[in-house]
Amino acid sequence: MLLNGLLSLLLGVIVLVGWPLSSAWLVGLLIGISFLFDGIALLAIAGNIRTTG
Repeated sequence: MLLNGLLSLLLGVIVLVGWPLSSAWLVGLLIGISFLFDGIALLAIAGNIRTTG
């Protein structure tokens, strides 16, 4: 989850730095990357719950 938060922060900085040149496609790409890492984090959490519970 820490990696996910850091990645979201990094992606936010990338959007702020290149905002006028990066339009909707960049925002969509970054949201897609964030969703990917959210899914990976949730799968890892679910795997840990399953093995310990």
